[in-house]
Amino acid sequence: MKKNLAVFFCTIISLACISAQRVSGMDVYIAAVAFIDESSDAGIARIDIAKDLLRVLNAEEFARPLTINQSRGGTIPRSFMDALNLCQANGYDYLIYGYIQKTNDAYTAELKLADRKAGAVGKTFFSSDTSDQYERLIRDLGSKIAGYFRDDLGFKPAGWTSEPVRHIFGLSMDVGYWAPLVNNWSSVVSGLGTAQLGLRYVPVSPAFVTGSRAGEYSVNLDLEYAVGRTERGLEEALIHTGIVRVGVGLDIWLNKTAQIGLGFGPSFRLDFAQRNPKYADSRTEMTGAPGAFMEFTNRYAVHSMVSLGWNVIAEWTFYDKPLFTVSPRFNAIVNFNSKRKGL
Repeated sequence: MKKNLAVFFCTIISLACISAQRVSGMDVYIAAVAFIDESSDAGIARIDIAKDLLRVLNAEEFARPLTINQSRGGTIPRSFMDALNLCQANGYDYLIYGYIQKTNDAYTAELKLADRKAGAVGKTFFSSDTSDQYERLIRDLGSKIAGYFRDDLGFKPAGWTSEPVRHIFGLSMDVGYWAPLVNNWSSVVSGLGTAQLGLRYVPVSPAFVTGSRAGEYSVNLDLEYAVGRTERGLEEALIHTGIVRVGVGLDIWLNKTAQIGLGFGPSFRLDFAQRNPKYADSRTEMTGAPGAFMEFTNRYAVHSMVSLGWNVIAEWTFYDKPLFTVSPRFNAIVNFNSKRKGL
């Protein structure tokens, strides 16, 4: 049982890793930026310009193929040739470098984007501000760099332009595995498999939009059939389980195809243990109890009406000795009236 569970979890983790991979594209690095302090309090403040600039840029939204990171080491390029050498040494294609100068009255900044393949400076960014407005200077530089990537190089996020679709009804189907994770149960029972059929209702999609992401709420009614057995060394029994779940969910569209979600709600579990003792007649015993569940989902729209993915359900059943189970499974949803634009 433990071996099968480990294999299934490895499969689920692999799918998660694949879904988390970024599309290859433009990787930009920020080198350590020279700080020329000519003010009367020179040497008092220690600042990490590259780190501050990266913080500002990470708060900006770009299309997914663009990534921005801080350069390794602390080398400060003093010229374009220094920047080019740093790119060659570390395998960077693009590097932001330059300086910020401070006097008693003002900050002056000049940053450049070195393009290793072109062997040239792709863009120069200038900014200036009063000497007490360092953060505002960094925000202005970040805004100019982000604007260049979005507007000039085409890394502007597409945004969510679909018109809202109302009253979406769907059919969900799961196939997977289940296992108890509490000692007083895992030493007695092991799961063999599970299948689930459910109805899904989404009042409106998207219900809200934030930049390039959109969200929706759902109400779900699920019926599950699961099979388990007693562990070896115990009286042989096959366990047939029926579970009813009523849940609410929140799903976030990361883009036009990828969706993650979280759901929870009450459940009710019925177990039918088909016992086959060696020296007595076979008999069936029934037990049941209410419970509660939580579900995490990761799905991809392969069609305007079809999504495929995986999910994991963690569930508590309130027997005298509480039963806690986890169930990784593959999932498909067919929406009967969901014609989202852009899919």
